[in-house]
Amino acid sequence: SRDEVGQLTQAFNSMSGAIRQKLTELQAGNARLHAIADFTYGWENWFAPDGKLLWVNPSVERLTGYTPAECQGMADFPFSVIATEDVARAHTEFQQATRGGTGSNFEFRVRRKDGSAFWAAASWQPIYGTRGEFLGHRSSIWDISERKHFELALQDKVTALEKSEETQKRLVRTTREE
Repeated sequence: SRDEVGQLTQAFNSMSGAIRQKLTELQAGNARLHAIADFTYGWENWFAPDGKLLWVNPSVERLTGYTPAECQGMADFPFSVIATEDVARAHTEFQQATRGGTGSNFEFRVRRKDGSAFWAAASWQPIYGTRGEFLGHRSSIWDISERKHFELALQDKVTALEKSEETQKRLVRTTREE
């Protein structure tokens, strides 16, 4: 009807439809965001300003063997999965990130759930809210074991060549002296 109650009902129905449409759009956007974040190749994290893990994507399980829920349950994550000899350096870098700093290609070793280890590299950047407030930082971590294997093999070859060169120089000196 055209009376006040009818107009009010019409206005509520219109608002309700608009709210349902916005909710549907938000749910679709959220699904797209999760499709991207949950299925990236790298292990992605979001840490609060105090350093507490807020979110980790499922790739963490493929790389470490730990589920996102197990990571959330670790009081000292990510340090609990970082190799002991790299923890101090990781703490230094993590402190910079919790103060809003950025970083890239920080290399360290990660201990998997099964006890094996792999070389990883991390990059991070701060996250800010719509009013500019610091919400923490996100980090991306990926496996660089293959690259590190080649780097170490190359370094071994360079060392062997340097030793060979020194031996050759010594032999040349000896030959000259003779």
